[in-house]
Amino acid sequence: MNRVQADSRKLASTYSEEKARLERSMEELMDSARREAERVSAEHQRQIRTLESRLQEGALASAAERAEITRQLDRLRQQPPHGGLFGMIGRAIDAVFGL
Repeated sequence: MNRVQADSRKLASTYSEEKARLERSMEELMDSARREAERVSAEHQRQIRTLESRLQEGALASAAERAEITRQLDRLRQQPPHGGLFGMIGRAIDAVFGL
């Protein structure tokens, strides 16, 4: 009986340690995903500003170039960068559990 109780306490302790380790790992992954999402979003906004600036400066020689820049701007404005924050978090969670 004592052996069963000792084993039970050991399993409970191991479970608690593993749970705490996984929680720390998840927090680190979420922080990493948040930083990456912020970086991607900043790059996305930088691309938009660059294209808008080029379009406003009138530095483009042809109507075809202006049309292409306008098309790129429309695409960037309509599309969230790389699936958004929750997609990145989901990929991070999948990586932790080997999915």
